[in-house]
Amino acid sequence: MGSGQILAGRDDTEAVLGGGTLRLAAPRSRTDIPLVVVREVRADGREVVVELTDGAVHRLDGTNPTAAGVFAAALTAALPQERDPAGSGRVIVTRDEPREPNPRGLRFWVFTVVSGILVAGYLGFLVFSAVNHGPEVIFGILAAVPLLLGYAALVASVALGPKYAALARRGITVMAWLSHRSRKGQSAYEYADPEGGVHQYRTSYRGEQLKLVYDPQSPTDCSRIRSRWAAVLTVLGLLLLGVAITGLGIAVASLAVVAV
Repeated sequence: MGSGQILAGRDDTEAVLGGGTLRLAAPRSRTDIPLVVVREVRADGREVVVELTDGAVHRLDGTNPTAAGVFAAALTAALPQERDPAGSGRVIVTRDEPREPNPRGLRFWVFTVVSGILVAGYLGFLVFSAVNHGPEVIFGILAAVPLLLGYAALVASVALGPKYAALARRGITVMAWLSHRSRKGQSAYEYADPEGGVHQYRTSYRGEQLKLVYDPQSPTDCSRIRSRWAAVLTVLGLLLLGVAITGLGIAVASLAVVAV
């Protein structure tokens, strides 16, 4: 769908005009209305009333009368000369199937166990520092922040490494098209795999389309990073950042047991 007028409503609803179609996007569904089945469009306060050729009516929220009026005018101007009396018969409604929870594999349990051991060990370190060094335990408490941030960066580098390696070996580049935008600033883009499966990628990017690389063996694994070197630098940057911040945290934590 090319560039077109957009009417943003409440509750993350949105109406997008373009390509001879009016798309009504909601968080869990999309309704595509061909313009040839639209009989009349009119603004009604902050709403746009769309009447189909079979008499069915769709009311689109525009949050304010100005936006509703501008969108109604643009939609009216885009209507074709000839109409199809089929009306709702040509309207396509697509509902998103509820996502099944991802099975918790070996990596999840390794991460959980390692994190639990580290947290328990650090709590023990704080208790030891409080008992034997008194007020100096404050350094150990302050060090928890850089240690947590560093650990998060290290985990991210370890998680992204295999993903980017798989994309570099067998990734397929596709064009993803804008599905809808949320009022929180997130845009949802859709792309299809060779088996016909449709997947979504969410980002703060605001364009109508973007290029993605996805793993054909795991189509939900995708990235906007198409350069192998860019992927390597991203993982390496996270790794070095994690090591640096973790080192800072260890240096501060050490003061809890050596400070005078």
